[in-house]
Amino acid sequence: MGYTDRATPIKKDVLELGRELGFATDDEISETFLSVAKDNEYTPRVDVVWYLDLQDLDLNTEGLAEYFGFETDDEYRRFPFVAWEIEASDCNTKEMEADLANLQSFGAPFGFLVVNEDQNEGLYRRGKRIVRTVRELYGHVNHLCIDREHISDLVNRSWTETANKPNVSHKVSQGRGGENKWTQRVRRNHRQLGKDLGFIVKEDWLPDDLGHMYDYRKELWDETNGQTDHQQYMSTPYGQQEPFTGRGKGWTSYYTRSAIDVWWTIPYPDSLRSFLATVTDLDPDFQTHTPLLRHPDDRNGEEGVYPFAGFEIENSPSKHAGGGIVNLGAYSTIGQVLVDNKEKKELMENRIRTYERAFGVRNVTAEEVTDD
Repeated sequence: MGYTDRATPIKKDVLELGRELGFATDDEISETFLSVAKDNEYTPRVDVVWYLDLQDLDLNTEGLAEYFGFETDDEYRRFPFVAWEIEASDCNTKEMEADLANLQSFGAPFGFLVVNEDQNEGLYRRGKRIVRTVRELYGHVNHLCIDREHISDLVNRSWTETANKPNVSHKVSQGRGGENKWTQRVRRNHRQLGKDLGFIVKEDWLPDDLGHMYDYRKELWDETNGQTDHQQYMSTPYGQQEPFTGRGKGWTSYYTRSAIDVWWTIPYPDSLRSFLATVTDLDPDFQTHTPLLRHPDDRNGEEGVYPFAGFEIENSPSKHAGGGIVNLGAYSTIGQVLVDNKEKKELMENRIRTYERAFGVRNVTAEEVTDD
């Protein structure tokens, strides 16, 4: 049996599973909202994509296209939530590394590499090792390696949730102080524009990824009575030990929370939330394997939303603005640094190009806002 013959039934199951969860599905595609948003730069062709039409998310797609300068064609409206690469044969390590590179370059929030353990005992464990290695070398990726048998399990389950848009509330801020009239006006207008376009607007906010990472690591530390190298982060310069919880700040005692000014977010469909929760139960290793998977239930009572577009409003091209670029590159699908004149825009563009080489920031632009 050839590779195509072995891959076809797996692909059919993945397509069927996506449809059962309420997504539109397609195979061998590369053109989506993400490829358009990245100026149609090279986007790999992945085996299967689960996506929703932006209109199904109750977004004003014409207004969104006008703001970002996109063409309102069918490809533009397809927003991919999950991308799949399928290896049905006894693939080698470099082939699987290329699969992960394709998933990361494609840009969907979640990526799955499917392998077939029946072709080579140990292939599944090797795939998980490769994901860990890629993460250590190149930073966090929301990808999992799963086995063909996992797909069979998932497709035979009964899924009752839908991909309809859940009811989620806005989180509005008055700013963090020190904002001039231009900054306040830009914040106010982008807040209202995001609502008008159909987004859930969050201000001075970050996704709770690091909070979930902290919860997981704290469980491991508690199992060893806290005697791990995390204590170096609790020490003052004079060697004094702070309480583990960092004066009650939780995960911000271990990681840094650097909020972004304005977010346009979209809720995770209930069916995707249920799917991710089910997947992480398939293998106990998944809890350690992908600790930064955006969890379907936020720990702090906030709804699970995906950071579609983020905006940093900057008075000057300072180090503060540089930190905003890095944050936008790490968290958002599209990021914009908003400045008030052409000179500042050019300075920020130079910095973005530098950070693109250093951090892989390829989704952030600088925009001049003079009459907002």
